[in-house]
Amino acid sequence: MNKKILTLVSCIIIILLVINYNPKLKCRLYLMSKGYKILSQEDKDYPNFLKTTDKCTIHYTYKLTKESICKNLNYRSWAVQKVEAKKYLGKTIHIYIFVVKNHPLEEKFKDENVTSVGIDIIVVNNKIIGGTSNALYDNDHMKMGGGPYSLDGKTPQEINEMDYTQWLNNFKSTIN
Repeated sequence: MNKKILTLVSCIIIILLVINYNPKLKCRLYLMSKGYKILSQEDKDYPNFLKTTDKCTIHYTYKLTKESICKNLNYRSWAVQKVEAKKYLGKTIHIYIFVVKNHPLEEKFKDENVTSVGIDIIVVNNKIIGGTSNALYDNDHMKMGGGPYSLDGKTPQEINEMDYTQWLNNFKSTIN
């Protein structure tokens, strides 16, 4: 009996260690825990512009600096986070991109032929700190609708309880 319990506990510990040290797996489990169905590149609703030849989730990294926040409108992604960007200045940001179904944005844009939702998960030091979502339609287009939404489809106003202009002014003053 004790040997069986010890074996079971050992297996659980090994599984937890694998999950903890595999950010891609951690992201997949996070999305599944939210009830989202992760699409593979073979699914008909997977957008062509996100397909890669290696059949792996797209992943990219950058170092968060004051300059990188403003480059390519990266600050818009921070408008829908529950964490402050300033806390992560100087850190390496990892972005894991997934395409999912069963996401709140599908309902929000149901009259606009949304086929799926693109999710960018932000990982720092192997910890999920946030991310963005965007409705995808027509297999080749992204519905921006004013910018990215939070991981669960909320606007900057819903996350920050202030309008975007107020948030942006506050953001710029805290970053500089």
